[in-house]
Amino acid sequence: MEQGIDQTRFRSGSRWTLPLLGVFLAFVWGSQAFRASVAPDTGSKIAFVLLAVASFAWLAWAGLRIVVIADKSGVAIRNRFSTRKLSWHDIAGFRLGRYKLLNDVCVVDLKDGSSTPALAIAVPKINQGQEVTSQSRMVDELNALLARYEGADDA
Repeated sequence: MEQGIDQTRFRSGSRWTLPLLGVFLAFVWGSQAFRASVAPDTGSKIAFVLLAVASFAWLAWAGLRIVVIADKSGVAIRNRFSTRKLSWHDIAGFRLGRYKLLNDVCVVDLKDGSSTPALAIAVPKINQGQEVTSQSRMVDELNALLARYEGADDA
């Protein structure tokens, strides 16, 4: 959780998983570029190096962009492939729960009855089932912000 000027950013430590996977894949593809049996000519060496760079860049971008940003106007949820901005008036609450195939992820329940995941706040498998985690504290803080900003707008 990081606080800036009039906004708070929420994210779990799991944001480093994809960039680390990118480093691993870049190493694998890059090492194949220098094996004569796999990449015998210059063109194939260049292709493997480009694949290594592209793998790392895409996975680093996808992993590091995941965040929930809360400010006075509402919440911006940046997941891997989408960004959704929600007003405090549209949100019914935040909870840790199941969303489709994902377990113990922050779910934003909306007043229209739908819900959306916030992948930036997810409980790692090793901590699932524990009552109090840093992720549950983040969800509690988001609910406190919801109560504060929603009440401030009504006054």
